[in-house]
Amino acid sequence: MGRRIASWAVLCLSIAGCGAAQSTRPVARFDPGALPIAAGARLYFDSASAAGPREMTVSVVDTAPEFRYELGCGHVEPARALASPTTGVVDESTMAGGRDEYAIDHCDRRADHDGAALPEFLVSARALAALDHHERTLLRVEDHGAAVALMPVGHESLSVRIDGRPTPIDTLHARGDGMDLWIADVGTPIVVRVVDHERGFTLSGIDTPGARTPRAR
Repeated sequence: MGRRIASWAVLCLSIAGCGAAQSTRPVARFDPGALPIAAGARLYFDSASAAGPREMTVSVVDTAPEFRYELGCGHVEPARALASPTTGVVDESTMAGGRDEYAIDHCDRRADHDGAALPEFLVSARALAALDHHERTLLRVEDHGAAVALMPVGHESLSVRIDGRPTPIDTLHARGDGMDLWIADVGTPIVVRVVDHERGFTLSGIDTPGARTPRAR
């Protein structure tokens, strides 16, 4: 009898049931070394250009089947709505194999985006896979003025502040024609850093969905 009771207790734990109140809220899980990209996350970018340093927030609205986001100037934590944000959607086919990118270094100059190209903080799964396999990869970057042929440099770990804590993120470093990119190599292929001639931007922090104490920096 004792064995049966013990076995039942183990079964209860394994299915997390047996009369206990269950939460139906899905829990987003992320692989080690991945950026926690899910609906409700906010990504904080710092950019540098001839006009001086600027800050930008990307609020992730959804990730599947399309990647939907809002984009606004400054670092705006989740407790506050973005003021007059630019809205964007990247369709499934573009996320899978797109090559065109439009610039985000002037975050308040863009009208709503229809999904025909990738924003500069994303690359396609196809482009990342090609670089991961040491293949030359062509991107068309709006502000770069020409197509950029990228070659992989290697895998590097970069630190990103996630909910205020410095966290190592696995990235793939690629280079071509005066441009260097570091792309998150696990999960959603977010561009963590770009250096393009005298311009560039860096992902300085992320607030995850449901974070109790959002801290951009």
